[in-house]
Amino acid sequence: RPASAARPSEISPALRPGLSETVQFGPEVMLGARLAKFHSDEPQTRVAIIKYANGGTNLHTQWKAGGDATTNGDGTEYVTFQQTVTGGLAALAAAYPGAEIDVEAMVWMQGESDADATNAPLYQTRLAAFIADVRATLGVSLPFVIGRLSSSQTNLSAQHLNTIRAAQDSVAATDPLTSIISTDGLGMNADALHFSAAGQQEMGSRFAVEAAYYAWAVDTFSPEDMAAGLAEPDADRDGDGQSNRAEFISGSSPLSATSFYRAWYSIEGPGEGSISYPTSLTRQYVVEKLSELDGSWTTELAAARGSGDTVSRVLDASQAKGIYRVRVDLP
Repeated sequence: RPASAARPSEISPALRPGLSETVQFGPEVMLGARLAKFHSDEPQTRVAIIKYANGGTNLHTQWKAGGDATTNGDGTEYVTFQQTVTGGLAALAAAYPGAEIDVEAMVWMQGESDADATNAPLYQTRLAAFIADVRATLGVSLPFVIGRLSSSQTNLSAQHLNTIRAAQDSVAATDPLTSIISTDGLGMNADALHFSAAGQQEMGSRFAVEAAYYAWAVDTFSPEDMAAGLAEPDADRDGDGQSNRAEFISGSSPLSATSFYRAWYSIEGPGEGSISYPTSLTRQYVVEKLSELDGSWTTELAAARGSGDTVSRVLDASQAKGIYRVRVDLP
């Protein structure tokens, strides 16, 4: 059930029912909503979702990749997907001839119909070949985000389910432009196979965060950095002690050791003080205090949207000394 996210200027988002059950919405609702929020500080940028999905389809035949940028040898579902994406991009270009249209990422939630004794062992090879074929068609630097099958999909054979999950992890681990989201813990329907409405919404939200990170990484890091693994979320490209993902979330530069997120506290008088920190228009900021009893963090100042400037917020300085932090969240 893949979908591609295109980012054209001057194009308003449009979410329509997909094909997983013909007339139902799916993860693309939250995927589109969160991606639009990520770009809300860019007045000329809009997010469009091109969705093609068909539940119960397999990778081994229906989504088979022929191995090149044509549809020769491709499975029927994959052919229809390519036609859908090509048609969608052409329609956007025709409707908005002045817009620059970038395909930012592709998300992929599939594997259940390959979880059998014949096809599960071949899933890793086939998925890697499929991703390579997609990039030959849509762009060699296209981020690809896999939704790992859930441990709660117990309607499937445990052995074959685990084989597919391991294959998905292996493909993501060996490809610097491919990532994976966990679907463990997401809401399931009573059939222990399909995700509930709430589960699909959270899935879309997780897809959005990962797709946004990798689209940012492609724009930020060199191809050499990407190939060397220096753009991975947990890597620290500039050696400043903050991971690439932390710098993505905070808005600092992962390419400069002097650019990192920090907050500071100022005493302004008896019982008066403030905590200050730089902000971005597309981030939210929560001030938290450490509980010395159990090591947990509790909210001291509720979430506030950034302004793009340094923000100072008043803290009660009459209390006993404490340890505070500013947590930065994506919208």
